[in-house]
This record gives sequence, C-alpha cells and structure tokens, in this order.
Amino acid sequence: MKILLGKSQIAFRKCKGNNGTLTAGELKNPGRLERLIHHDEGYKFLRALRGSPPYFEKAKKDLFAMIRKLGPATLFCSFSSAETKWIHLLRILGKLVDNKNYSDNELENLKWEEKCRLIQSDPVTCARHFDYQFNTFKGVSHE
Repeated sequence: MKILLGKSQIAFRKCKGNNGTLTAGELKNPGRLERLIHHDEGYKFLRALRGSPPYFEKAKKDLFAMIRKLGPATLFCSFSSAETKWIHLLRILGKLVDNKNYSDNELENLKWEEKCRLIQSDPVTCARHFDYQFNTFKGVSHE
C-alpha cells in the first residue's frame, strides 16, 4: 500500500474516475484510495504502476501485438569476456607485460589488482584473445 500511495501523485493525473477527472482533493477523502484500488476504477491507475498485475497484462498484450506485426523474435546473444578468470590469457599477458613465465598456481593466486594491471597493460591482446575465443565458440577456423 505504501508503494501505491507513493506513486499515486504521478499515476492519478493520467486517469479519470467514473464521474470525470479525479482530483487530489478527492484522494484526501478517507477510503477513496482504497475504493479506487479495490474496484474497477483502480484498473486504469494500476495499469500505469510498474509491477502490478494489470501492468504485466498490458505488457503481454503489447508483446503479442508486436509478434503479430513483426513476426516471431530472433535469437539475440550477448557475450562478454572473463579476462580475470582466463588463466591462459593471464599467462600470455604475464609474458608480454612482465617478461615472466607465471605458473598455474601463481596465476590462480594473483590478487585482483594484479590481474587488472596485467589486463589494462595490454588491451589489444585482450581484445584479440576475446575475438579468438568467440570465433572458437562459433566454430570459425583461425587460419
């Protein structure tokens, strides 16, 4: 109820009651807000309140309308790199940046700041390695 009361100023300006425009003075009357919420009058109000059942019902109808108009959705994937967890990349960066051959144990026990320092020291190698990893994932040859 506190959420509804907090959002009421914005949402009530957008809807009308049964007998014309709903005013702020009417909302000050005891029980008016509860009647609005518990009866059909509150539906227009709730539709604008994110997270309410009428809001999601409207979102569902909008989604079905988009599918009818535009066709079914296609697959969209977003990929990001995990440089701090890629031990093989950290080994390469260790050789390039520090001229040091780190052991697996040393790389696994590197502090976060040290891993970040290696990664930030050579962003081109990191970007090229991510491209390599992504193309490997897609099954593209690296010749």
